Amino acid sequence: MSVYKAALVRYVSDLPPPFRTLPDALRSSSSPQALLAYSDDARHLPLAATLALIPAVYVLGLVSGNVSWVDRIWTSWPVLCSSSVLAWVVVNDGGNAYGACIPRLVVVLCLQAIWSVRLTCHTARRGLYELNSEDYRYTQVRRLLLPPLFQLIHLLVVAVAQPLLLFSLSLPVAALLQPVSLLPAHGLAIPFSTISWLLPARFNVTPPDTPVLHAGDLVLTLAALLVLAIERASDNAMYAFQSAKHVDMDAAAAAKAASARNSLPQRTPSPVPVPLAFYPGFPTRGLHAYSRHPNFASEQTFWVILGLFAVIGSGAVPEMLAPAFALSILFCASTALTEWITTRKYPVYRTYSRLVGQFLPQETMLKWLWTAVRGTWPTLEREVYGRGTRR
Repeated sequence: MSVYKAALVRYVSDLPPPFRTLPDALRSSSSPQALLAYSDDARHLPLAATLALIPAVYVLGLVSGNVSWVDRIWTSWPVLCSSSVLAWVVVNDGGNAYGACIPRLVVVLCLQAIWSVRLTCHTARRGLYELNSEDYRYTQVRRLLLPPLFQLIHLLVVAVAQPLLLFSLSLPVAALLQPVSLLPAHGLAIPFSTISWLLPARFNVTPPDTPVLHAGDLVLTLAALLVLAIERASDNAMYAFQSAKHVDMDAAAAAKAASARNSLPQRTPSPVPVPLAFYPGFPTRGLHAYSRHPNFASEQTFWVILGLFAVIGSGAVPEMLAPAFALSILFCASTALTEWITTRKYPVYRTYSRLVGQFLPQETMLKWLWTAVRGTWPTLEREVYGRGTRR
């Protein structure tokens, strides 16, 4: 028993600080408000809420048979976790020393709020908040796998890993809380004295000449707004294309469904007939002529930019970019599944992927150079775009 106890103690001591100190904080707090007011770590409340969320979404998935519950809180959970960091600074006595960090916190939270409102509206118009709606990729994976294996993915990947990933996106925000002595100096900076009159008197312990925002914050803010605009344009283009296509296809699909009502569902997607006006079945023009998934590329870039706010505010490069790169791993896996399904439904997608990069326009340029050198570019271009234009 002593061997197991020693191993457990060693394991707990190797956990990140918020996980290691959370049990003591919970024992000394009787409510979320008390945890916020008396905990010595701004990450305790969002971590505790996330750990409570995990069994809730798992049970909801089991009871309803629908595993898209994390998708429904995807657009709001990072903002809620990040907002609790600012609330900790305002409410907790330990926040007195971080008055100079509040402006950068507010900038990042405003960017997250814009991201959240836009993505929530897009998710709502896709119908994902309807209780019987489930992401089509989960439906397809359920058909492919044995039920026990799918439930294992539901537990580990959906119910556990994804909420923890959403929580981790708030860690760069918590990293913005730095003592005055560690805040980097910058020539083009706004001093604390400029904004101190907006804050409660208890934050006046911060020296007036402490830099709170500088030119780097402006550059990152403009970059974040740009990628959000690109993501919005991409989502709108995809939504308009798919909506119009499915309106055109609904009548034919209804007739086909009536004749195949008694047939067994297929385990893998099969080719779908596409109206000529919507050939080859997916968007290939505009932003999609330069990236197969410009919305996914923008989403990943947005969280890298938010991580960079922590870099310029604390200098912790590897740690603060880790959540964004973890998100990219999830996107790469999800995109691989998405493209497998799309290729099965629309065989021309395989040719399209030889012309256009998955995420970055730079990859598209490299593909163009490679196919031009090999002399295959005109043939591939004609198969995807016919006589039309890429733009």
